Amino acid sequence: MGAYYCATLKYPGKNWIRYESWSLKVGAKLMEHSYVLDRYVNFITYKIYYKPAHLVWLCDYHEKESLDDITWDDVPVAKIKNQNNKLLSIQQKFLCAIYVNLNKKEYFSLRKILQIAGRNLVENNPPRYVEFFISKETFHTYIIHPLPLLTNSEKEYAGGGDYRDNYKLRSYWAKDLIVAFPDSAEPTIKKYNFKDISEKVIVPIEEACRYNILREKLALYLIKFLKDLGTTKNPELTFIREYSKPGTEKPYLVFPQVKPKKVTEILNCFL
Repeated sequence: MGAYYCATLKYPGKNWIRYESWSLKVGAKLMEHSYVLDRYVNFITYKIYYKPAHLVWLCDYHEKESLDDITWDDVPVAKIKNQNNKLLSIQQKFLCAIYVNLNKKEYFSLRKILQIAGRNLVENNPPRYVEFFISKETFHTYIIHPLPLLTNSEKEYAGGGDYRDNYKLRSYWAKDLIVAFPDSAEPTIKKYNFKDISEKVIVPIEEACRYNILREKLALYLIKFLKDLGTTKNPELTFIREYSKPGTEKPYLVFPQVKPKKVTEILNCFL
């Protein structure tokens, strides 16, 4: 069966509640949904967007380690209304967000994760942070989103469909108070002396995936991919440009304007 996961949230003064990926027609195994542009990760981002919450990506195999620990059986499932217009919008767009840990005073930027992946694309063979595959003569890429692993309830591989390689920061943010802001909130956040850990949190593609690639065919597609994007001289822009294109088959990144006053109010309230 493998290990299944639910993002589980606790807003200040409220009880824990979990959201099932199946409600969004997304697989519940970690490596079925833990990617940039995935609608489930996007949905959870919206749940903490300007709304701080304790967050843990809770495994169905998780066992209590203390009296205040939680398992799937302890936490009710929240209903996700699929007909909601906002939900449909969420599935089409992905916020280019900064994820801020209010307990540890750290953050990582999704924009910087994409820049690192783009830079790494031309520096390593095979690429360390990007998985490529070809489907119906169309070129696709996967980049793992750090949030599910950072907030994971398990500190290591838990079963089929899970992330198999060693990720040193796995579970590092589990149950911490986390909030998502627009990418442009970074200057405000820096004034509060938060530490940028974007370089540290980026997740390498699993070793098995990195080497199970048809290299010759990949190389031809990769050269065309970079040339089409016009980023051969500036690979850091590669995935920001690619993921920011509106399309009918996949969601795309959007860069909302920040509300500095609201960011300041939240930081002053919880720090």
